Amino acid sequence: MTADLEDLKKRIRTQYLGRGGIHGVGMSRSRNVVRLYVNDASDLDPDLLEEVTKGVSPFGLEVIKEQSPSATKPRTSISKQRG
Repeated sequence: MTADLEDLKKRIRTQYLGRGGIHGVGMSRSRNVVRLYVNDASDLDPDLLEEVTKGVSPFGLEVIKEQSPSATKPRTSISKQRG
């Protein structure tokens, strides 16, 4: 069943990533759910949400509100000076 959940996550990622504010797709094996990561859950189109919910059946769906990762990360460097 874990393989089925992994395959489903890949299919959902291919079909929905980048649509309707979805910036990430994950899963939880222990909860048997596919997770959608969105910046703001209220921006998620209800019709799209219903479509994804039907698409993940018989597994569950969780919508996680989380900021998308930034393309530019500040670099932190530590340099030692020889004395």
